Amino acid sequence: MSRSDRDLERIALGELPADDLTEGERERLEALRASNEAILAHYPPAGVKTEVERRLAAEAPRRRSGVWPVVSVLAAAAAVVVVVARPDAPTERTKGDAHLVVHEKTAQGVRPVREGDVLGAGALLQVGYSAGGAGYGAVFSIDGRDTVTLHWPRDASTPSPTIEPDGDSLPVSYELDDAPRFERFFLVTCDARFDVQDVLRAAEALTPAETGTLEVDDDCRTDTLRLEKATP
Repeated sequence: MSRSDRDLERIALGELPADDLTEGERERLEALRASNEAILAHYPPAGVKTEVERRLAAEAPRRRSGVWPVVSVLAAAAAVVVVVARPDAPTERTKGDAHLVVHEKTAQGVRPVREGDVLGAGALLQVGYSAGGAGYGAVFSIDGRDTVTLHWPRDASTPSPTIEPDGDSLPVSYELDDAPRFERFFLVTCDARFDVQDVLRAAEALTPAETGTLEVDDDCRTDTLRLEKATP
């Protein structure tokens, strides 16, 4: 049976051995590696923060007039993603423009994932973020079964999880399951230490999970990105 994109991604990351690959699988693996290298070469992280600030300043008049433009570009460790906010999409922007960045990895390469995109079970996602200068944070998602999945930190018992102030990509890709209707990702960034368990309890109590506003401490902010799930 042919290996999935998820398995090939894990091979590319060195998490699985590259044994007994078919010719087609080797070609898909090389395509994944080449797309990663091309993105890193074309979007060096050092220049991205300046570009984000330039675009935000240029688009400020349009945001005040009610037009919602493309507002963020990030070169995370393995991806560059453009996130588009639709007028009817519940997006909570944060201090310093901290925000989520998500892309889908396929055998054909990397594609940006935008608010409201429709994806099916098995889609392989790389989740990243721009922290807006915050030093502490967490990333999790809620699906159509109201299941909360913690993506960062890896362990919910981690005290005061730190994040990269200039942004990063999470170390493990995430495969969408067959939960119906939606998958909504959350980034919580904080200026001070916080308890991840408190955030997860707030997530579990969120109603409705698809559009509700997460309750966080005054020195924390949130950003969300909601995906629609394809009907089997």
